[in-house]
Amino acid sequence: MNPRIHPVQIFDVKQGRLVPASLVEPVQKKHLDEFETRWRVFPGRGGGETWHWDWGDKYRRIEKEIRYSSFALECDGETQGLMIIELSARSRFPGQASQHVVYVEYIEAAPWNRKDLGGQKFKLTGQVLMAAAVDASINDGNGGRVGLHSLPGAESFYRDICRMTDMGPDRSYSLKHPLSYFEFSEQQAKAFIS
Repeated sequence: MNPRIHPVQIFDVKQGRLVPASLVEPVQKKHLDEFETRWRVFPGRGGGETWHWDWGDKYRRIEKEIRYSSFALECDGETQGLMIIELSARSRFPGQASQHVVYVEYIEAAPWNRKDLGGQKFKLTGQVLMAAAVDASINDGNGGRVGLHSLPGAESFYRDICRMTDMGPDRSYSLKHPLSYFEFSEQQAKAFIS
């Protein structure tokens, strides 16, 4: 499938300014190759919450299903972030169960952009990917509503940076290690992308 490329900007920490980047939809083979050759071997990634994720496997499972979309964020000739979204989930806000949301299945910044792994070459990678999920929701007629289950280390990002509603641990998602569920209302989504 030919990729759609959207111009975006992320913050280059060394230069201290916003720089041009590209949001690519869907994920391409080169992004998965970079995951294998650059992300997996990055020092410290083995200790992070996503160390066991295999983006190649995740992408192969969804690539032919129309209810999923995938995105890669590129800058400086490298893949800076990856995301897979599902387009057919339902809202968990009380009284809105009939409303569709875009569900973020997986989202990850490149290890050199993650504070928890000791570095940040670029900032705003997570925000740009989340804005892409909001845009997908708007384009799908869902008003920007987005939901996701957060790994514990990312909860403050969704609560404090994105300003999503934290609906607490979801035992239906996992009994052993319930993850907190977060969701953007239409109003929150519009505030986030403005």
